[in-house]
Amino acid sequence: MGKKKTSDSSEQHFTGRVIRVDSRMCQVDADGQIHKCRMRGLLFRDEKEFSRPVAVGDQVVVERLKTPPHVVVEVKERKTYLARRKAGGRSRQIIAANIDQAVMVLAVANPQLNPRLLDRMLVAAEHGGFEPLIVLNKVDLLVELSDLDPIANLYRDLGYRVLLTSTISGHGIDDLIAAVIDRISVFSGMSGVGKSALLTRIQPNLSLTSKQVSNATGKGRHTTTHASLIPLEIGGYVVDTPGIREFGLIDLEPWEVGRQFVEFRPYLSTCKFRTCTHDHEIGCAVKQAVDDDKIDAYRFDSYLRILETVRSESDL
Repeated sequence: MGKKKTSDSSEQHFTGRVIRVDSRMCQVDADGQIHKCRMRGLLFRDEKEFSRPVAVGDQVVVERLKTPPHVVVEVKERKTYLARRKAGGRSRQIIAANIDQAVMVLAVANPQLNPRLLDRMLVAAEHGGFEPLIVLNKVDLLVELSDLDPIANLYRDLGYRVLLTSTISGHGIDDLIAAVIDRISVFSGMSGVGKSALLTRIQPNLSLTSKQVSNATGKGRHTTTHASLIPLEIGGYVVDTPGIREFGLIDLEPWEVGRQFVEFRPYLSTCKFRTCTHDHEIGCAVKQAVDDDKIDAYRFDSYLRILETVRSESDL
């Protein structure tokens, strides 16, 4: 990543995992000891494409000083990452690094279920290289669970895991706990969908607070103001993130968007053009599959919306 090379074995340096980031300060867990560290200024100069060069979940090398705080001098290569474009610009915001799975939480009501946002999050997960887990929360607000069958089955048929949960009734909570044991999981979703409440059901002593959706705006009020890596007593970590209203996709060329849609992949090699964007080209096998009802029309429309956004962002 173009940073100063250091030796992990040196007594002046140690390695650890970032568990919290606040401006130019962070907390690093090294063998169970938490160290408050500042970030070396050169990290910001070297990585101008990132709004912050250090993210929760990063493995870092820290220079030990006689008087703390110590200094983060190197960020090791990330195996996976969840990122979004910083609002109003081209720089990237890494939400979490080196995670195993993204728990994508959507409320079935209050706020309204938003499958379009889910599709954007799935594209980010596919591109980032980690496994998504879809959680449809607040099912206690439904008269019948079967009302969710169309949306749940759509994504299950694509091979995604889908859980139905309620922090009020406890429905699906045991399945969610089993899914996060011994894994590093990032919880993502709009404010108000119940991320913090779900985390509290997983581990009650987390003492996370949750707030209700605003009656005036219909949008959630932000509860979490920073990303944190939280160790679980059952094993593993969870990342709680600020609510996501805008999920900008980064590092994607328009022709790459379709490769993140799992149902497109069987047809990509038979498109006439290798860089086919599946919206106007002649000889597009994906469009033919949509016409033949082999690809869901709703998902294809969602793809076209995401493609338009990526094109717009690539022109910035």
